[in-house]
Amino acid sequence: MLKKLASGEYSLKVCFWLFGVLGIFLFNIITGITHSSALRAICPYGKLCATNLVRYILSNFAIIMTREGHLISTLAPHLIASACFICYTIILLRGTWKSADNYEGAKFWAFSAKWILVCWALFSLKLIF
Repeated sequence: MLKKLASGEYSLKVCFWLFGVLGIFLFNIITGITHSSALRAICPYGKLCATNLVRYILSNFAIIMTREGHLISTLAPHLIASACFICYTIILLRGTWKSADNYEGAKFWAFSAKWILVCWALFSLKLIF
């Protein structure tokens, strides 16, 4: 299924709406749940802003790993879910772009899909950095 998505074999509607909108929505729910549990494990009193979780982990890695034994098991699901999300996003962007190239309907929809993909990719990069 992912191989077919990456090669752009699905229609533009299926790529954009099913795999794009619905798929990203489900991944956001999963990563949101794992992110909030990881955030509570690192900073149980909520003094850490959720957007700075990655920076906090990287700058305090030694302290985090030596604090409590359950911390690694709390962070692992979030890191795995985030890695899967990044891989899925790359496959989705590539497949939807190819599907838009192959779209035989009005060029407006292909152009609109590509424009939304570019905006979404830039917004995702902004969230990471």
